Amino acid sequence: MSEIENKDKYFVGVRFADTEKTYYYSTKTSDLKVGDLVIVPSGDLTEIATVYTSVMSTSTYKSSLVLRPIFHKATASERRTYENNLIRAKEAFEIATKEAKLKELPMDFVASSYSFDGSVVTLTYTSPEKRVDFRELLPVLGAKLKARVNLKQIASRDKAKLVGGIGVCGLPLCCSNFLTNFEKVTISHIKNQMLAINVQKYSGPCDKLMCCLLFEDEAYTLEKKDFPRIGTPVKLDEGDYFVNSFNIVSRTVRLNSADKSDFKTVTLEEWGQMLKGTYQPRIEEPKATKEYSLPDYNIKPSVEFEPSKEESSSEGKVEPSKDGKERNDNARHDRRNDRRNRNRHRRDNNRNNDNRPNNEGNNRPSNNRNDRPQQNNPRNNPQNQPQGERREGEQNNRNRHRFNRHRHGNRNRDNNKKEGE
Repeated sequence: MSEIENKDKYFVGVRFADTEKTYYYSTKTSDLKVGDLVIVPSGDLTEIATVYTSVMSTSTYKSSLVLRPIFHKATASERRTYENNLIRAKEAFEIATKEAKLKELPMDFVASSYSFDGSVVTLTYTSPEKRVDFRELLPVLGAKLKARVNLKQIASRDKAKLVGGIGVCGLPLCCSNFLTNFEKVTISHIKNQMLAINVQKYSGPCDKLMCCLLFEDEAYTLEKKDFPRIGTPVKLDEGDYFVNSFNIVSRTVRLNSADKSDFKTVTLEEWGQMLKGTYQPRIEEPKATKEYSLPDYNIKPSVEFEPSKEESSSEGKVEPSKDGKERNDNARHDRRNDRRNRNRHRRDNNRNNDNRPNNEGNNRPSNNRNDRPQQNNPRNNPQNQPQGERREGEQNNRNRHRFNRHRHGNRNRDNNKKEGE
């Protein structure tokens, strides 16, 4: 560490194009800013990386890993080379996806990247199988891409971290935002937090249990030490009860009776009093109802409102008319009743006139059905009617339908006779 302090006074964190992990390198200058492109060593190759953190002093570096130095800040020509490599990486991604489908390999490519000198291309993929036999795919990709191909398989969580997305909480995924290491999440973490065991509900975009289940797991473990176990019995004046559930956030305990016909919700302090025998039930006072009223803003209308005469008369008040005469509801009702009576007498007179015989001197057309002239309808001729058909009065619906069936039956019989002849 002393050798590094003598050579480089600062260090900075950088990230490569194909990963979200931060790597630290030493530098002699302090003028590097977040987003600058720098040339750094990576294994046996020289790579270009993006500055991710601000410049810090090496005196604050606490890791045991040796800091490798940054060569220099990327020039204009090196930035153009970097942009060309990004375009070539997209083409390599499309070629690899197409060739994998032709070979029918279960490979889902996620990302691709070229080294700075363009001699190595790294293709990242996921697969439902643990190992994929891509020996036939490598020579095809090497011939088309004209570079050494490095196929890298990652898990579903690494894919979510690399691609990113939005979680059910509406925020960016924790793995793509700040998480660097993945810890194992199991159903025991769901049980410890007393959540419903629904794996689909608590699964993230990677189809694994969400990493945020670990954030509060330790707090639940510590807080549950103050609460009783589920099923712990307790004797009260009302009878025997047992612990059914408890809420860590509100710090309350729910008690059910032995026959499950009654329940109580008590605080954690009251539970301690029950164990000591000093518990006294709370007397709940009835809650006073609050009366709400709208605020008075003292707003006065610009034009004063005058009620109409009809509205004032509907209240039973006598209002003067334009002529100076007084009227009320009774006068209006009397006029309406008179109007109804006149209409009723008019309808009765019309009915009486319709029932009178139509004399020769009266040219008024009669509305009586019996006075109407009979039309020349062949159905009115008794010879055309079947035997036994009633002709007196109006035919009811049943007789009319019976007549129609009888008539059509005769027609069908006549047609059958003609065809037989």
